[in-house]
Amino acid sequence: MRTAAAWVVLLLGVTPIAMAQSGVTGLRPLAFGTLLPGIPANILPTDPSNSGEFTLTGNKNAQV
Repeated sequence: MRTAAAWVVLLLGVTPIAMAQSGVTGLRPLAFGTLLPGIPANILPTDPSNSGEFTLTGNKNAQV
């Protein structure tokens, strides 16, 4: 029965409630700037111009 329900969801394009509540939202893109081969570069999380930031939303303890 679950398989039939999954096919109905896929064929009709209906999004199940559990799936509709999860997602990723980009807040700030990650920018590395100029990188040179063999020279390590660190980007600190506090760097406002180069560090990336995103928000994950979803149900607690849900598998992704």
